[in-house]
Amino acid sequence: MTGGKHANTSNSSQQQQGARLNEMEMRLLAQVDESREELFELCAALVAAPSVNPPGDTRAAAAVVADYLRTYGATSDLVAVDPRMPSVVADAHGHRAGAHLVLNGHLDTMDPGDESLWSVPRYELTARDGRLYGLGMGNMNESMFEAVKYALSKNIPVVITTRVHNGRVLPSYG
Repeated sequence: MTGGKHANTSNSSQQQQGARLNEMEMRLLAQVDESREELFELCAALVAAPSVNPPGDTRAAAAVVADYLRTYGATSDLVAVDPRMPSVVADAHGHRAGAHLVLNGHLDTMDPGDESLWSVPRYELTARDGRLYGLGMGNMNESMFEAVKYALSKNIPVVITTRVHNGRVLPSYG
């Protein structure tokens, strides 16, 4: 006998899960739409901020991030083994006991290579055909900051590091 009671239950469960995912997707899209201009301005500032690694000088990008975090009431510290390569460690509302979820992203970008191979200016955010282009946009810049904004609204600590593309690792902070 095929089908039966369990087949219908499983199908019903999948449909309910699909409906929940669609509702969650709709809420996420609404949040992105509400902050579209803010996100565009932030991404433009990050694309314009020098952060190529090597050499890895990410001070300008770290300043952009720290300023952004302050607009949401977060305290942020620049922590650096090398003063040219600060990481941003932010906390929305102070320390709490118990387990923590840390969102970890990075500030540095890869060497953009030969400028003549780019179809848009590398250090200028360019909107084209519903997409954003510029150095770092295909990496962390466009995805990280909606997550950061959400994390801060839920009191989740945020760590944004510098050293990724050159293979060196920063010490952990705890």
